[in-house]
Amino acid sequence: MTNRPPKNISDVVKATIYKAADDAKYMAMSRVDSGQFMDGLVKRKDIGGVLEDYIAKQQIRHYIKDGVLNRYTKDKARDAYKLNLEAIIKSEFSFDVSKSGNGSGVVLYRSQQCTVDGKYVVVAQGTFLKWETALRKALCFIAAAPFAQNAKSIQILLVLYAQEKVIPPADKKLLDNALKVCGAKAHIVGE
Repeated sequence: MTNRPPKNISDVVKATIYKAADDAKYMAMSRVDSGQFMDGLVKRKDIGGVLEDYIAKQQIRHYIKDGVLNRYTKDKARDAYKLNLEAIIKSEFSFDVSKSGNGSGVVLYRSQQCTVDGKYVVVAQGTFLKWETALRKALCFIAAAPFAQNAKSIQILLVLYAQEKVIPPADKKLLDNALKVCGAKAHIVGE
């Protein structure tokens, strides 16, 4: 017995698990509910039943969790971050930008009139739950970047993934108030 099914089988199983995860709103589940969801996937004939022909029975849950659902959550986050950032920046900061560069998890945009006005926007991605990590990435990028020495204005935009959970308005307001202290703004995706 191998430790993984052939590609054609794994592709079908993966698609079945992705559909089940979408239907069950897996990303919004509590830890207990997600554990029960995984147990259900293991018991399904079209998932666990197929996998037991290729994987030891005690490894099926591990395969589903680490091999498929982990990738599912990463794919969902990647898809949520596919945005027209130039349009979002224009809406949030009222000026047109073009991409100027990037660094570890951060993208730099500059005003299309940058030679005149010296305006920049640093965009960092993260999750709503750990927004401070995205803010730290943006601040460290600015502190280490040569453009910051001559910039007249540097704005920070955090693109925060809500992980398919509804964020209470009070939490959004608290975050907005916290970010105002350093002149940053948040754009929440994947709610």
